Amino acid sequence: MTFSAESWLVHAGGSAVPGEPVTPPLVLATIFHSQGEPGPGYGYGREGNPTWTALEAALGQLEQGEAVVFASGQAASMALMLALAKGRSRVVLPADGYYGARVLADRLRPHGAEPFPVDQQDLAAVKDALTGAPALLWAETPTNPLLRVADLDRLGELAREAGAPMIVDNTVATALLQRPLDWGAAASLYSLTKASSGHSDVILGAVVSRDAGLLAEVRSWRSSGGGAPGAQGSRSWRWGGRPSPARAG
Repeated sequence: MTFSAESWLVHAGGSAVPGEPVTPPLVLATIFHSQGEPGPGYGYGREGNPTWTALEAALGQLEQGEAVVFASGQAASMALMLALAKGRSRVVLPADGYYGARVLADRLRPHGAEPFPVDQQDLAAVKDALTGAPALLWAETPTNPLLRVADLDRLGELAREAGAPMIVDNTVATALLQRPLDWGAAASLYSLTKASSGHSDVILGAVVSRDAGLLAEVRSWRSSGGGAPGAQGSRSWRWGGRPSPARAG
């Protein structure tokens, strides 16, 4: 049976066990009972929380991947840049893209990764930027705030040809309208603060990927960098509002 995106948003991450709550409970604990030796369960609140797990399950299902949620879209962007820019000398990003991503890329400059803004509708310019040096392709479509649309199919091809991982900021379109992982993106990036929530009452971010190694690295940066979301916001986004295509568009 194939479920719609709306069905995944309503049901994924929840439980259909008789006697259990329809919506997962809000877990406010910052520490959990020790398991003795380190294991897969919950231990410290910065490492994981059952409320995040339910939200991540819902977000991951929309792109048939796995999600990692963050305290903000900027925190998610920083973890991705730190995980993927290592050993690369360029971050090729849209000249008209989200300002916060350009600020982050500029701060990587002292560590060897130079921000390289290009018009991502100019595919020849993108190709030149990617072949000039080991690079990370940071795409965004539609862009914020000009809503310019890039050709994800061709960008994915150019990234593969250059051996460059491609990240797609999918905040504006959301996974209801576009699944960047299907176009070859290593990860999709979301500021859930914006259209995905729709109520202007939540600050959250997320990374979605099908690459187990990248997911592990991103989770590590979330933990060591402290970009962990609060349980209240995680539950408010997922079950307090239940996003719809009308809100997410």
